[in-house]
Amino acid sequence: MDWVLRSQTKPQSRLPTSGLSLQPTHNSLRILGVLRDRSCSVAELERRTGLSQLTVRRHVGVLEAQGLVSPAGLGRSNGGRQPRLFTLVSDSRVALAIHLQFPGAKVATVGLNGKIIAMRHAPAHGREDPVVVLDRLGSAAESFLRRVPVGRLIGVGVALPGYADLTRGVSLRIGRAPAWRDVPVSDVLSRRLGLPTLLVHDTAAMALAESDAGDARGQQHFAFVLAEEGVSAGLFLGGTVYQGAFGNAGLIGHMTVRPNGRLCFCGSAGCAEAYASARALAERPTELAPEIVGHPVSYQDVIRQALEGREPFRTVLDEALELLGIAIANLAKILEVRTVFVGGYPARLPEAARAKIFGTAHAHLQPPLKVNFDIRYSRVLEAGLVGAAIPVIRRFFGVPTTTRWAS
Repeated sequence: MDWVLRSQTKPQSRLPTSGLSLQPTHNSLRILGVLRDRSCSVAELERRTGLSQLTVRRHVGVLEAQGLVSPAGLGRSNGGRQPRLFTLVSDSRVALAIHLQFPGAKVATVGLNGKIIAMRHAPAHGREDPVVVLDRLGSAAESFLRRVPVGRLIGVGVALPGYADLTRGVSLRIGRAPAWRDVPVSDVLSRRLGLPTLLVHDTAAMALAESDAGDARGQQHFAFVLAEEGVSAGLFLGGTVYQGAFGNAGLIGHMTVRPNGRLCFCGSAGCAEAYASARALAERPTELAPEIVGHPVSYQDVIRQALEGREPFRTVLDEALELLGIAIANLAKILEVRTVFVGGYPARLPEAARAKIFGTAHAHLQPPLKVNFDIRYSRVLEAGLVGAAIPVIRRFFGVPTTTRWAS
């Protein structure tokens, strides 16, 4: 396949190459890492970084000149003069984040604090040629690039579903998108945008967002389960995302939860995704009661009618939530994680309906996990975008990433 997009020539790199270096030094990054969490005085930065007062003052001055740090008023006095506080200027550097999903993708700029600055939608359909989709995403990203000064952009993060080889930046296969086979997403977008680009699995991105900006902040071990078009999990273990040998760890949608059950698109039978995905919700009523449901329905309509107590919709939703609960219990037992965060359509259900998930999962656990287990529902908005940006931001702060960057 010809991967040359509309921009035929490689653009000039948008990263700084000369003049006053906009890439902070190692010691400056230590200071920025502290300021990302809170405003601090020079004395507090000295204590928290282990650097000398002279070194802190010198680097804070440089960072202020670079626009990365700004004064933030006066702090509390401990008997002497009130100390000057400094804070991170979160939009002084910007990551581009792309969340590829069907039937629509999103592109955003994200500040160093992990907050979305601006966002726009980009149509994307599973049956479209990947060249067309990536060209559209490139155009959406370029609309942001035109508004951000050269040197302030630090990279591109792309969250996507399906199977990928993150070491090469290649999307290997995306579920029901037949044309998405061996698509070099990182290289294509890097050439188009002139910025280093990486891929991350979308549920791994959501786990990162939950750890960085959600209720999992400070936790060392948890899982994030997404039930939407498909069913998958992001695994946060030992304080970092575990992605497996190629980046596909956590695809629990293809865990068997009903032997010899409904055929899944992957070719196996009885997969969790064949019952608990949004697509399965839309398909099941016609299978169970064709005489009642003789026309296609949306999963939203299935949920609405299920909550009203109508059959076969109630049976379909109960079955989906029960089997999702079994998959979550299996995941929790294998990894021994005490908390599982859930996103997607279950997070939008009333508490009474989603209690089915916890009840089923809890019934399949044993002590000591059984008495310490919890399911929470994600409250992070646009977690896929936020999580796509986090590895880019961490790279800027000097935190190593295991994903290969296309430059």
